[in-house]
Amino acid sequence: MIRLATKEDVKGIKMLAAQYEMEVHGKVKDRTLAEINKIANINGSTYVYESAKSLQGFVTVETDTPVAPVAKGQDNLLRLIVVDRGARKRGIGDKLMRHVIERYCGRCSLMIERKHPEWEKLIRYYEKYGFKVSKIDDRSIKMRLTKS
Repeated sequence: MIRLATKEDVKGIKMLAAQYEMEVHGKVKDRTLAEINKIANINGSTYVYESAKSLQGFVTVETDTPVAPVAKGQDNLLRLIVVDRGARKRGIGDKLMRHVIERYCGRCSLMIERKHPEWEKLIRYYEKYGFKVSKIDDRSIKMRLTKS
């Protein structure tokens, strides 16, 4: 079941984010925890996937809110999508992505860090949802949802 995150989910969100950071970077970056702390104040744009009262994944989107203002006419920014290691290959990430796309329609962008060990695989993953590469530089790849 996908639902809006609540304050009771903050601990689980932080644990999943730390698990992701360890997998990708070999350490938990302070910047990521700071972002999680900011979004964990639940600004209406963090959704969790829960099964049997167990948090198995989450997705965060920076939206036009007082916590994460988006300039008028700009895209919402897909910040982070994480699925628990033990719950992968079950379609949870797909369900979270489809939920975000349905909710935020064609106003969504994301960035992939070039230092991510699987950045090329991530591009292909997001392309299947309608995202297209819009900008590449030395540090990141920006993608924008082109479906309406």
